[in-house]
Amino acid sequence: MSTARMVDTLAALDDALEHAARIRETGDDAFRSALAAVTLRPKALIGPLDRDPMSSAFRASQLRFYETLTKSGYDVTREETVFDRAHMLRWPFPYATRSPTTVGDYLMAYGQIIKEMNLARGAHILEMGSGYGPLTYQLASMGYRVTCTDISENLLEYVRTRCAGLPGIVDTIRCDMNLFSNAGVYDAVVFFESFHHVLDHAGLLERIAANLDPRGILVFAGEPIVPDDSPIVPYPWGLRMDGLSLWAIRRQGWLELGFRTSYFSDLLRRTGWTCKRVPSVSMHGTDPDLGKLLAVAGLLLVAVGAALIGVRARMTRARPPRSTSHSEGNR
Repeated sequence: MSTARMVDTLAALDDALEHAARIRETGDDAFRSALAAVTLRPKALIGPLDRDPMSSAFRASQLRFYETLTKSGYDVTREETVFDRAHMLRWPFPYATRSPTTVGDYLMAYGQIIKEMNLARGAHILEMGSGYGPLTYQLASMGYRVTCTDISENLLEYVRTRCAGLPGIVDTIRCDMNLFSNAGVYDAVVFFESFHHVLDHAGLLERIAANLDPRGILVFAGEPIVPDDSPIVPYPWGLRMDGLSLWAIRRQGWLELGFRTSYFSDLLRRTGWTCKRVPSVSMHGTDPDLGKLLAVAGLLLVAVGAALIGVRARMTRARPPRSTSHSEGNR
């Protein structure tokens, strides 16, 4: 069972975040453990929600809750990552954490994604929200061509620099994923720890099928898709209530969404997708039922069938995975 302490007020949350900040210098593992020890109970802060999670009223409630947590309205430019370029070139993620657990889990995750996709030589991959590009580097090292998207031109330039000279070509597109529109057709579209930053996630799923080859695949990895009774996402979708996610929301202004399994399954169905679950080889943590895993705890592989209806694809169905509650990784 979870040992996380439930808090109900912003004052108690800030005390827990400050405690994590004080011990951050002792190491990444200690920092993550401190954040994993707290969960916010949002009922008194968010108020009543519309019963329809697809409604504009439900979305507006989540945005008001975001404003309560950040003291600012949401602007996608707040997803910009400030980083020391020279340091990150010498110490790229995940090695920058210097945590054997974190490094090991991520290397296993990259390997499993490559193995499960099983793409042909020279395949062209669209990586949405590539962040520091740790997965990009592995894919390009395989000789795949990778087109990366991110809101941050600084991160995209960093990825281009780090991947220069690798066998695979890496090109970049600066964009807001909420507004993504591109005429390219790809063998795979990959969301790795990025789909949960998309406010208009339903609209993106509607549009993205147009970018897939009929034999291509859509992959979600490291996304916070949690059991329906998880306190980490105590509504169909919305801001995550675990400590690490709240650190990213309250301290950095990032939009850190999570999805209940039933909502995500229904969302895929509504937008024409069905899915296949591939369990992760890199599960760690103490409480998977509460989404307390701090690395890639589930790989959702959505395999496209041959038939397309408009921009939507017919696929085979299996259960979606449990996933992580993770904020500071790919970003």
